[in-house]
Amino acid sequence: MISRFKTLLLLAFFTCKSKESELNVMPQSVGNYVVLGEGWTFSLDFATYQRLNFTRKNVTSCQAPFRIKRINRSGEELKIEVSRPASCELSYELVWDGVIMERNPSRIQIYLTAQSDFCKDSDRLESDFIVLDLFKVIKGVSQDNLQQIYLREYCSFRDFNCIGDCDMEITE
Repeated sequence: MISRFKTLLLLAFFTCKSKESELNVMPQSVGNYVVLGEGWTFSLDFATYQRLNFTRKNVTSCQAPFRIKRINRSGEELKIEVSRPASCELSYELVWDGVIMERNPSRIQIYLTAQSDFCKDSDRLESDFIVLDLFKVIKGVSQDNLQQIYLREYCSFRDFNCIGDCDMEITE
């Protein structure tokens, strides 16, 4: 009798545990897509996101030096100010893996990376501005699931967590 009770208890524990973990990550059913903006692209691409995740901070993977200087979110508009060498012309890519992490509040993670045909370091820096309408670039997601944006800089280990409306100035 005690052995049956232990078995049922163990079964109940593992059943509850697996249901809980299913709620933590919610992949989207929307297929891969790309949204083009002025000087940037936004894509939902799980494979590209994973590749970026595994090659992060590999100096041979970084085509152009850049740093996030400011993140501002007001409602559905997300503005990212990026500092780059004045001699570089960059095109930015934002990559989302399509996963919503069910937390309180829920969170999505986005990588920011940059490409350039020709770029050399310079002491003089300039700023670029990436302006996104979150509800146009992140398709098929309710406003409740866009409470927290976790922005990851590809060529460094700098990550920024924007919860709700935020205004973050990043100083070095």
